[in-house]
Amino acid sequence: MRSWLILGTLASEEDGWEYNHMGLKKMALAILDMPMMKPLQVTLSKWDSRNLNFEQVEYAAIDAFVSFRIALALCSWIVN
Repeated sequence: MRSWLILGTLASEEDGWEYNHMGLKKMALAILDMPMMKPLQVTLSKWDSRNLNFEQVEYAAIDAFVSFRIALALCSWIVN
């Protein structure tokens, strides 16, 4: 997923930190102070399957939610 790469670039431009080399998990902790659980068995599971299992859907939803929260935080940095 490329969205966290874009978020990292935006965060680096606003804050000066090297967020563009961080993954979403590290960025969530650094920007939101929000730890993320990313179970390795889900991370390495078969994502090209036609039907994702519950854990994969949950994992993807959490990634999307955390990306959204980081984007909101960056917007508040820009406004302030």
